[in-house]
Amino acid sequence: WRRLLGAVASVGFFALTLVALVKSPLNQCCNALPEAVQNDTHAIGLALLDFSGEGYVLPFEVISLVLLAALIGGIVIARKLPPMDQP
Repeated sequence: WRRLLGAVASVGFFALTLVALVKSPLNQCCNALPEAVQNDTHAIGLALLDFSGEGYVLPFEVISLVLLAALIGGIVIARKLPPMDQP
């Protein structure tokens, strides 16, 4: 009976997700942006690499340092230390 309950729940969740995707307004605006906005990759590149207050270089570098610290901390925590010899 657990398999049946799991199957019914998964089919119901799939159906609910499918209905939400079909009725979503996101699939109706595939080409809603003007042509000038779609082809403005140069401005996006400048915004990503800008060092002024409007750019994203500094936040990107700060996040990279935070992630590096988390990675190193995870390695240190996961490392097994040999037992200390008792005198």
